[in-house]
Amino acid sequence: MQCRSLALALMALAFAHQADAQQQRSTHFGVKATLMMPGQAYVEEVDGFFDIDMSIGVGGFVDTRLGEKMLGGAYLDLLSAHAYDESALLVDAGIALKADLGGAKGGPRWRPGFGLGYGSLSDVGGIGATHYLTLRAGVEMLLPSQWLAEVSIHGAPTGGNQDVTVSYGPMVMLRFGRVF
Repeated sequence: MQCRSLALALMALAFAHQADAQQQRSTHFGVKATLMMPGQAYVEEVDGFFDIDMSIGVGGFVDTRLGEKMLGGAYLDLLSAHAYDESALLVDAGIALKADLGGAKGGPRWRPGFGLGYGSLSDVGGIGATHYLTLRAGVEMLLPSQWLAEVSIHGAPTGGNQDVTVSYGPMVMLRFGRVF
């Protein structure tokens, strides 16, 4: 009888631990609308800076709990980049690491983090498609309603194609979205 009780207690603890681990490693999906503030791009071959106008975009992400206060995930953003009356599509995909802080007593969760990505800008201004190493860092505020707001810095320290070497940023990104 005591062995049976002990076995049942151990099974209950194992299931409770497994359920807790699954809850901590939960995965969340989200969408964001983006407003990229104006900035500059630098083209090495002409040793010149070019203005980038305010741009808009949309994106999606998936975050997975890596620990009690840590999230890891992936993102995909589509931005309509504007410069000198021309537009081009910038596709940026990468990985992100975020802390998960706050949220006590129904308050917002603060998720500072950074991302590393690969960006591809379609043909624009007579320059063929260009490709970039992209970096971002910022903070998300996630409300208990699962709506979020984000302020981040985005840029590409290196990029281009076989004809030009281009870098851009840092540029401020303002984003609003929802986590599911």
